[in-house]
Amino acid sequence: MPAEIHWELHGNYHGKFTADAGGFVAAIKDVGRQGSIAWLHTVTPILRDEAKRLCPVKTGALRDSIEDRYDDGNLRSFYGSDMHYAIFQEVGFHMRNGQWFEGRHYLVGAINRLRTGLI
Repeated sequence: MPAEIHWELHGNYHGKFTADAGGFVAAIKDVGRQGSIAWLHTVTPILRDEAKRLCPVKTGALRDSIEDRYDDGNLRSFYGSDMHYAIFQEVGFHMRNGQWFEGRHYLVGAINRLRTGLI
């Protein structure tokens, strides 16, 4: 089973990044379970910190709510926010006047930046 990093909003699963899908298999291929756990504990804080950097800030509450947690037994880690409005800032929403507010994609953006070597 490949190591997985999941991003969550308000306690709901929204997507995952696996070592095999992200092009990191070569880096952790022969290190076994402990190496995969070490990979999760190395990469997830980087993603968490990048998500905080990309997150829109008005009061700082959303940024400060982004946390990470680990499920080493199942080779999974999670990062995200439990703020009720986090999903709207991530994916966007229709405003009352009908206009579309484009999401900031701070969680997925962190993974995209990692994939492209920007972080």
